Amino acid sequence: MYPEDPAAGGPEQLVRVAATLLAEQQARITALKAGIRIRDGILRLKAGDAKGGAERFREAIRLAPGHPEAHRGLSACLRSLGRTAEAIGAAKMALALAPDEADHAAWLASLEADRAAAE
Repeated sequence: MYPEDPAAGGPEQLVRVAATLLAEQQARITALKAGIRIRDGILRLKAGDAKGGAERFREAIRLAPGHPEAHRGLSACLRSLGRTAEAIGAAKMALALAPDEADHAAWLASLEADRAAAE
C-alpha cells in the first residue's frame, strides 16, 4: 500500500513509489505487447501463414515466456510446418505452464499420436 501522500515520506519514499509504479506499468505494457503478438499469430495461422504465425508466437514468448497460449500457438504453427518434434516440445511447455488445461493435454496427445503414426 502506498501512503496517501508519497511525498510525506521524503524524497526517497517518493522515488520508491515512482519506481514501483513505473515497473508495474512496464509489466502491463509487456503483457499487452505479448497479447497483440499472440492474436497476430493466431490470425496468421488461420490465414495459412504458419511461418509468420510462428514468428509472432516466438516474439510473444520472448516477451512473456510464461504465457501458455504463446507456446500452444507456436506448437500449432510448427505442426502446420511439418515440424512435429518441435511442436511436441512447445506443447509440453504449454502444458507445463498450465497443467490444469485439458485442451493442452489433448493437443499434446494429438501431436504424439501424429508422431507415432508417422513412425
